[in-house]
Amino acid sequence: MPRSLYSATNGCLYLSADTEATEAQTAVDCDVQGEDMTIFFNVRYLKDLTAVCGKESDELSFSLSSPVGVARMRPLDCPAVMSAYVVPVRTG
Repeated sequence: MPRSLYSATNGCLYLSADTEATEAQTAVDCDVQGEDMTIFFNVRYLKDLTAVCGKESDELSFSLSSPVGVARMRPLDCPAVMSAYVVPVRTG
């Protein structure tokens, strides 16, 4: 199953994707509030979320409460427009 890893530390979100066909890694500057977490998601779901939310704004709010809780994504500039949700993949 394709998956992606989100890990936030020191004002940076570290992303990696691992599928049968390819692997990718990048770091994105962000405003991190709360404790460090490592969370796994199905990469296809996150790709869909960012495509939809990214149409409204270049900056997104991605709210996470725990490594197993539902995550919320919304356009930062247009908070009343929409919110999208994704559930993490359990890995253990």
